Amino acid sequence: MEETQQLDFTLLLNVLKEQFRKIAIITAIIGAFSVYYALSLPNIYEARALVKFSKNNNQNLDTGGGTDFVSSIFSGLGGVSEDKHNTMQKLKSRDFFKILYKDETFARDLMAFQSLGQTANKYNEKIYDVENSIFLPDARPPESEAYREFLASHIEVASDRETGLVTVSILHKSPEVAQQWVSWIFDEINLFIKDKEKENALLAYKYLEMKILTSPVSELRKVNAALMQQQLAKLMFAEVSKDFAIEYVDRASVPDRKSKPSRAIICILFTFFGGLGAFLFFYIREIMNITKSQNHLV
Repeated sequence: MEETQQLDFTLLLNVLKEQFRKIAIITAIIGAFSVYYALSLPNIYEARALVKFSKNNNQNLDTGGGTDFVSSIFSGLGGVSEDKHNTMQKLKSRDFFKILYKDETFARDLMAFQSLGQTANKYNEKIYDVENSIFLPDARPPESEAYREFLASHIEVASDRETGLVTVSILHKSPEVAQQWVSWIFDEINLFIKDKEKENALLAYKYLEMKILTSPVSELRKVNAALMQQQLAKLMFAEVSKDFAIEYVDRASVPDRKSKPSRAIICILFTFFGGLGAFLFFYIREIMNITKSQNHLV
């Protein structure tokens, strides 16, 4: 056993000694390629916003008369209450993205943006007409492709279970676009959820109004009237509240430093594994040559 280990260690040293120059050349070539590759990658900037979930869309009106319990049940069944999980799901939902993608500027910066320029940003002229600020005919990428691109490369959501705060990050080649997207997306998601809440509350109000007119029991009419007040309260909160679903704790600012790529790490990893791969290649080849020689002698 000891002789085998010593033989393997001796073989390692021999391979390293005999093939050192070749290994060094291969490592240098891969290292140079890694530098070229790392420099070819565009800078990605990350704009972050720390947010909390507004209580406005979950407020209950104290209607008295023992109707709070019934009110909470009705609210749950009606689906007019947005909790944290549902709000974040809407933020990354296909329906919400459709609203974003209708905006020409957003679509341009998502699918046609190429690189930052000193005076103006550069766009893919194969699909986008810069002079007229529109996509070329039949060149606008389909919504499904844009949606996948947005989720895969441009938005990240992280939640802190202890504080309940959520960090939403937007990544883009342009720091200004990253910051603008964060602010605009939160304005749109608040408006999107507000409109949904208003629509649901109005439908619930009309339903309760009909029940009051058709119910012969006075107690049920009182309960329905109390529930109608709650729906009116929700409509009121939706009308007056700007940050209906999400409130800022820390607004996003224009990033002054890139988030990625880490070019130094890329070069180090490429060079290290390139050198290791070259050494293993010569080492395995030497073992195969020794095995062939031994078989030939037998």
